[in-house]
Amino acid sequence: MTKSFSEYSKHYIPKIEEVLMHYLNENLDDNRNYLNESMRYSFEVGGKRIRPLMSIATAQLFTENIESIYPVAAAIEMIHTYSLIHDDLPAMDNDDFRRGQPSCHKKYGEDIAILAGDTLNTLAFEIMAKNQAQYFNPVAVLNVIEYMGSCFG
Repeated sequence: MTKSFSEYSKHYIPKIEEVLMHYLNENLDDNRNYLNESMRYSFEVGGKRIRPLMSIATAQLFTENIESIYPVAAAIEMIHTYSLIHDDLPAMDNDDFRRGQPSCHKKYGEDIAILAGDTLNTLAFEIMAKNQAQYFNPVAVLNVIEYMGSCFG
C-alpha cells in the first residue's frame, strides 16, 4: 500500500526523534550539561528529518527489520545538524535564526555552538562504530564509515 510522504513522515518521525534523543542521552551523560543542552536544542527546533526518512525508506527496499538502519539514520541527521550549526556561525552565513528560533550561537554563544557542532560530527561516527556491528559485518560497517567520512569531510 502506497503512503503519502506526509503519512510516512507522521509514522516514522516520532521514532527518529526517539532514536536521536536516545543516542544523545546515552553518549553525552557527563558534566558537559551546557554543551549537551545546546545540542539537544539544535535538534528540538525541528526539521523535516528528510535524511533519516530516506535512510529508512531505502532500508525497507531490502529488509523488513529497519531497526538496523537507525544508527546510520541518526548519524546522518547528526552530521546534518552539525553542518547547520556551523553554517549559521558569524564566520559563515551569520544567521541569527534557524527555523524561526535563535541559532545555536545566538542562544549559547559562538564557542558553545562550535563545540556542539564538532561534538555532533564526531558523535555520529562513534554511534555508527558502536551500534552497527550488531547488525552488519564489521568490514561493511567500516566501509560505510569510510564512505560517509569522505562524503561529509
